[in-house]
Amino acid sequence: MDTKKQENRRGKKYGLREAARAALFLLVFSLPLKPVYGDEAQRPEGFDTAVWLKPSSTYTLIGEAFAVKAVITKEADHKVEKIMLPAPPNIKFAIIRHKRGAKDDEVDLELRFFDLGEIEVPSPEFVVSSSVVRGKTFKVLVKGRLAPAETEIKKLRAQRGGAFPFKTLVGALLLIAAAYYFLRKKKTPVPPEKLLSPEEWYRRELDGLDKNASAAEVLDGLSDTFRRYLEKKHDFPAIFLDTREIEKEMKKRVFTTEERIKSVSFLRSCDLAKFAKKQFMPAEIEKLFKDAYAFTEIGGERK
Repeated sequence: MDTKKQENRRGKKYGLREAARAALFLLVFSLPLKPVYGDEAQRPEGFDTAVWLKPSSTYTLIGEAFAVKAVITKEADHKVEKIMLPAPPNIKFAIIRHKRGAKDDEVDLELRFFDLGEIEVPSPEFVVSSSVVRGKTFKVLVKGRLAPAETEIKKLRAQRGGAFPFKTLVGALLLIAAAYYFLRKKKTPVPPEKLLSPEEWYRRELDGLDKNASAAEVLDGLSDTFRRYLEKKHDFPAIFLDTREIEKEMKKRVFTTEERIKSVSFLRSCDLAKFAKKQFMPAEIEKLFKDAYAFTEIGGERK
């Protein structure tokens, strides 16, 4: 009889233990689980805190629209309150679209580059519930524009930062050298009485420009005429240099600070029409023509 009672007690204890285990099992697995990232390497490539920048390509052309998508991962109760765009001198940022979501916001950005070579692109800053987050910087290779007829020397200016593949670069340099030799060494000699001074040549070329053409064509002509004038009068190859390189060259020569500032401002205005497709009013174009004529005395006497 005592043995039977002991077995009943053992059975009840075993049943209670099993019931307790089952209750604990149900309690643990009924708790809400929040997914978390494990190792940082498991996150998608490009994540820095909560921002992922996705450029549309690794290269682009100067002045051309370049698309970047920013994905901002956040908590469901947080929101992107403000977007602060960087303002480097060689990149223009613009917001095309901001799509809000419960977990992720998507921002479509449009960038335009105004310098050649490998450009480092900074991330915009996103204010998410009073905290500022940004993505990783990335690099984009910016190439120049080639004219349909590659014999136009002005469109084959030297690139920086490996913008051309090696074989293309060598071919372009050989083409420039051959064209330069042909133009400089093979021209028919002009009788001395018909030679024009650099200033006379410059005025004649400006007078021959068609003001009724498109703004891009007019300012392209103004820019190249001024560059060739600098080459004739001061013996440096301005036609092969970009605006920043011309500014550096002017600092080494007889130009005053005022002449250098006005020249660089003039060339940058022309660049905006050629590369960024900026629209100019007729009054603005007329002012640029007046500035161009005023450059006839730039740099003083020829050295």
